[in-house]
Amino acid sequence: WCFYDDSNHRLWLGTQSGLFFLDQESNQVRRFPDAPSFKSMVNVSVYSIQEDRSGQIWICTNFGLYQMDLEKGLVGHYSAANQPPWQLPLRGLYHLYEDPDGIFWLATNGSGMVRWDRQQQQAVSFKKDSGLPDNVIYAVYEDAYGALWLSSDYGIIQFDKATYNSNTYLPKDGVSHYEFNKVSHYQDSDGTIYFGSLNGVTSFHPRDFQQQRTTVDAPLVITEYSQLNGRTNQLVDRTSDVLHSNKIRIYPKDRFSVLRFALLTYEEMNNVRYAYRLEGIDEEWNEQAANFLRLSNLPYGRHTLKIKGKSSENRWSRQELVLQVEVVRPVYLRLWFILLALLSFLGGTLYIYRFNMTRRLAKQEADRLRELNDLKTKLYTNISHEFRTPLTVILGMTHSLQEHSHSWTLEAAPRQYLLENLERVYQNGEQLLSLVNQLMDLSRLDARLLQL
Repeated sequence: WCFYDDSNHRLWLGTQSGLFFLDQESNQVRRFPDAPSFKSMVNVSVYSIQEDRSGQIWICTNFGLYQMDLEKGLVGHYSAANQPPWQLPLRGLYHLYEDPDGIFWLATNGSGMVRWDRQQQQAVSFKKDSGLPDNVIYAVYEDAYGALWLSSDYGIIQFDKATYNSNTYLPKDGVSHYEFNKVSHYQDSDGTIYFGSLNGVTSFHPRDFQQQRTTVDAPLVITEYSQLNGRTNQLVDRTSDVLHSNKIRIYPKDRFSVLRFALLTYEEMNNVRYAYRLEGIDEEWNEQAANFLRLSNLPYGRHTLKIKGKSSENRWSRQELVLQVEVVRPVYLRLWFILLALLSFLGGTLYIYRFNMTRRLAKQEADRLRELNDLKTKLYTNISHEFRTPLTVILGMTHSLQEHSHSWTLEAAPRQYLLENLERVYQNGEQLLSLVNQLMDLSRLDARLLQL
């Protein structure tokens, strides 16, 4: 059935009658093993022999999976009949593949494909009830894009390790036959895969399927766009505007908007899913079954809305809807309004400041004038008192001289001259005293008015 040259350059042969190896010393083919605990190995059919990264040899047989150490010989046997940790959900298997993460993918006879995590001791079977077309899998290979390729009793299967989704290729797609061979398979160094069937060999390179695997050519179109006007409370159809401009503009009066779209495939619409993303807001795609979006409570500004569809085969549409969405700010949030309000506030503040400064300066000026007037009044009062006191003395002495003038022993002419002059002095003193009294009355009047 198969042969394998291990890292020690020992040639192993897998047959319908068990496992053999070439003894280089005697140049003879010998049966393996001799260990009595693995006597079942004598009668097994060996379909595949492979070596893992740690140097362990794995032997795929109709009685399960055997593990062999190059130094110790056979060290383990895994099958459904054994107890943990030697138990796997399979009896016979044809092929295995170890991926870069150390996960084993087992092609089994009747148990589908088994994903086996040796470190976690976890095994999961993928069968017809999981989406595979058949439970008999002959070979497993991985391409450079992370997809597994399986040959089976019903076509070639493309399996996505991340999503566990699969696509099946049948004769109508160009493969040679429905049923493939249990040991006829190979992958060369450039990634080309060869699967032998009952009607020849099918060869292909996975890169030729990459675009087809991940995308679908069905067009994704806008079917309707409507807005609910908050002023009129009516739904307004704006589909033609969006189709013409490829833009959506949402005003403050628009309470919400509804965008409807469709992936035009020949499938039931219930099987189609969609995903959308607003660049700058959503880091990840938001997947949903609904074919519409409610656009509400979006941040103000310009955004790019992207929408894509996914077919029932889990293939995303090659075409994406790309729409420019502008959420218009209310007037009170626009830059010019904010600047105008700021300037008005600054102007009002400056006016109030200058008004208060003017009042403060006027008060200070009034206080200074009051102080000057008080000082003037005090000065007037002091001067008046200074004038009044000597005037009073002068008048008193003049009046006294006049009263005692009859006792003077002067001649008539000088005496008369003296009396006339004293009369003039007295009259002028009286007049000057009257003016000083008026000046004092004026200063007292100014003081009362300033108090009022």
